[in-house]
Amino acid sequence: MDIIIFSKDRAFQLYTSLETIQKHVSNVNNIYVQFAYSDKKYLDGYEKLNKIFNDVTFIDETVHGFQNTMYALLHSEIQSENVMLEVDDTIYYKNLDLKKCNDILNQNTNAGKYGFGFDYTIFNNSYFTDHNTHLSVDRSNTYDRELIGLVLNYPFNASSAIHRKKDLLSLLTNEQINTPVELEIKGSTSEIFNSYSINLYNKTEVVKQIHTNNSLNRYEQVYDIETLNNFILNNEVVDIDKFNIENFDTDMRWFNGEDIGRFPIFPWEVPPKHHKDIIESRKTISLSNEWWGNTKNNIIGIPLSKKAPIWKSSTPPPADQLIDLGNKGPFVNSFRDYNKDKDLENYLKNKRIAYVCPSPHLKGKKLGKLIDSYDIVVRINQAYHMKEQDWEDYGKRTDIVMNCLNHIKIDALKENMSFAESLKYIICPMVSMWDIQRVHDFLDTTKAPWHNVCDGYLFKCFNEIGTTANTGLMGIITLLNYNVKELFVTGMTFFNMNTFGKVYNDTYHDAAAKAGNFSSTENKTPDIGEMRMDIHEQQPQIDFFQRMVDKYHNNPLVLDDYLIENFVK
Repeated sequence: MDIIIFSKDRAFQLYTSLETIQKHVSNVNNIYVQFAYSDKKYLDGYEKLNKIFNDVTFIDETVHGFQNTMYALLHSEIQSENVMLEVDDTIYYKNLDLKKCNDILNQNTNAGKYGFGFDYTIFNNSYFTDHNTHLSVDRSNTYDRELIGLVLNYPFNASSAIHRKKDLLSLLTNEQINTPVELEIKGSTSEIFNSYSINLYNKTEVVKQIHTNNSLNRYEQVYDIETLNNFILNNEVVDIDKFNIENFDTDMRWFNGEDIGRFPIFPWEVPPKHHKDIIESRKTISLSNEWWGNTKNNIIGIPLSKKAPIWKSSTPPPADQLIDLGNKGPFVNSFRDYNKDKDLENYLKNKRIAYVCPSPHLKGKKLGKLIDSYDIVVRINQAYHMKEQDWEDYGKRTDIVMNCLNHIKIDALKENMSFAESLKYIICPMVSMWDIQRVHDFLDTTKAPWHNVCDGYLFKCFNEIGTTANTGLMGIITLLNYNVKELFVTGMTFFNMNTFGKVYNDTYHDAAAKAGNFSSTENKTPDIGEMRMDIHEQQPQIDFFQRMVDKYHNNPLVLDDYLIENFVK
């Protein structure tokens, strides 16, 4: 299910809401934050969150307004038939399974909402029908107190509730709505939602609101919005591990009929006396956490290590590079996790792929016909059509080139533009973060479609592998992000399993030497120093590839004899 979160000037609170949603809410498809801001300092807060939360889409409503933005979001982006609505000052403290909630709402066509934002145990059990998995309230019921009926029969919530997308679109079509508060007011009075005979509620309260500042003046504000925004700009956020919401008492005075002289606090809200403690329980987030630490905890389904390997490369570790990059930019796709290319996804779907590297051990193996029989042939850092003398062993076709696109590789491709323009795709699994524009300028000159792997994912892979990986390994990781039927890897030896010697076939070696990759030698052995193996340590890559083989051998990863001998246990 998709989630829409409304926010204005409250990036500090929103951080905690997003953090706890990601921790406690399962079966989430996409999260969209529709936000507004009073001036640039609040926009800066949202831009910071955009870097931190890689899987969240942030949509600025200031250009087209609240109503038009929400309508476009629902109409064009939201894929789920039901939508969870939320606001930015909530904290989730118990688990919620959106699939289960979705199934329950779909099974109850006479219900207009599924709420999970209050503790039903504060009410009389007779008000509810217990369905084991959830509770329902008959909206035609009358109660001994008007307040009880107001709460239980309330038909629409702009927070901590699930509604049907079609109903939301209908509401936005028929009403003028400028804010989330107006959305709730118009929704709760609309016949669209009042026509439903029952309300559905979760049996467990999973979320509470913390109104540290509020537009309805429920109570005296503990902190103003500018102070809180300055916290997030200073990389400070609420430390949810330093307090236990379940142990907070609740303010039941107004709910129990006492006139407390101000707009009420509902029992499922955290009372103001706790707010100061919550805000003062802060932690500092580092730049590496912002850019890289919040990506998914796996690479192609391989769990990240509890402690990453010791870094082995002459380049700085990823976290250090990210800090440096922060002052330079631009970045590829804002340091989010792997960014699937939709066209590439369609091209690769259910295809048999031959992934051909230029090792000399294929000479005489006569695998050319087998390689060319695959649906797609991928080659590594290739800059020319295959030479006829190599067809028998290496195959003739090249559909995709995996290329690191450093300046040497670009220059080589420029000399062979007919080859570049014949390709079905150019994929750069490790774009030069330091010179993105030059890479893009070249790619735009070719007629071939192209795709860059985003920096956040790339650096996460490097960190987990323990070195700056070679194009060959990163290319395999890239392809395994897609639904391929088979990925046959051949001609790859990790430089003779880290012993080096002769590592390329003659044709490839001569072309690479001509392009300036390394010096030409009589025995076709490149100089290790010129190959910059100080950057690309092989053993960490060998170790990670072993993890890949353990998980994917024969489904879909198929290996040639050399790789089977060295990796299949």
